[in-house]
Amino acid sequence: MATPMVEDSSFEDDQLASMTTEDITRKSRLLDNEIRILKEEVQRTNLDLDSYKEKIKENQEKIKLNKQLPYLVGNIVETLAVLFRHWLYCSALPSLEKCDEKVHDLLFEFITWFSHAQL
Repeated sequence: MATPMVEDSSFEDDQLASMTTEDITRKSRLLDNEIRILKEEVQRTNLDLDSYKEKIKENQEKIKLNKQLPYLVGNIVETLAVLFRHWLYCSALPSLEKCDEKVHDLLFEFITWFSHAQL
């Protein structure tokens, strides 16, 4: 394995020996330009990578919310159903005005909370 490296270096030495100073300067500039282009490509790739990482993080949050939201909505619907049944029961009995007011207040509080909650 060491032989090809030795051959490559001797080949490069022969090339350099046959080149003029202007040719070496031109080759050096070409290599510098290629290095600059490759560095820019690395920076662009790193920016793309950061962008993809951010999108992955956002999507993971969305997945987490989508897993939680059905349970939350189910609990809200169940709570509303209980409050509504209780309100219907209380409104059917005219002597229980306080019950009606209490359920009405609970429904109002729940609706107020729900309108301010960030789902």
